[in-house]
Amino acid sequence: MARLKVFRGNYDGSNYRLVATTSKPKAMMLLGRPNKRLFERDFKIIENKLDCVTALASPETVFTKTINYTHGADDTWHKLNNPTELTDV
Repeated sequence: MARLKVFRGNYDGSNYRLVATTSKPKAMMLLGRPNKRLFERDFKIIENKLDCVTALASPETVFTKTINYTHGADDTWHKLNNPTELTDV
């Protein structure tokens, strides 16, 4: 079985996105970033334990959290039903 990788990045300037999957192409599809250059600019493989625990608990599920530029990011990840939407549902 392939090892899962956790990808996280700034989706649109207002929201972070997070997903655990086996490959970069699959992450690109799930996160709604089909352009490889833009994906590599905005998303990275991470090893942050708190974020990894969230993503690895539900592989191939996209999570989102709002960026608050005054107080930092909201600390809670939320499941996103449709990864191409700009707001979580």
